[in-house]
Amino acid sequence: MNDPIDDRPPSRSQRKRDHHALIELARALAQLSDRVRKGLDLDESLHEPLQLASTMKPSSARERQLRYIAKLLEKIDHAAISDCLQEREKPSREKVALHHQAEAWRDRLLAEDQALDELLDAYPRAERSLLQTLILEARQQAAANRPPKAARQLFRQLRDLVTTE
Repeated sequence: MNDPIDDRPPSRSQRKRDHHALIELARALAQLSDRVRKGLDLDESLHEPLQLASTMKPSSARERQLRYIAKLLEKIDHAAISDCLQEREKPSREKVALHHQAEAWRDRLLAEDQALDELLDAYPRAERSLLQTLILEARQQAAANRPPKAARQLFRQLRDLVTTE
């Protein structure tokens, strides 16, 4: 039995959300360099408007241009373009996540004594003596209100450890 809800067109709110998503996609495309945009294999009708939008300063005219590009994107397969952009950003997001993970380990190591054992369980190839020395120095530097040189070295060690495993 057909569900009458499925036969209805999208609501006005949904159409607005979809249009705003297309404007954000247009904004992301306009921020890319020409070389990168050409590598995305975009429709010919998008090249000139994107080139123009990328050269414009933030203004109401630029926003109108982005809305125009969004309208052009409605007519083509914009999902493939969006997926391609997300794939390009994926390594960057992973790198940021690893950076945050190393920061969290550093903060825990400086705050908790048992955190070193947990780190060594998670990363068995970590050097206990080096980490202990850096933790001790970082705590001493923080207590003496000196620059956090050891904390930075500890972070670099943790970042290298997290990214290689």
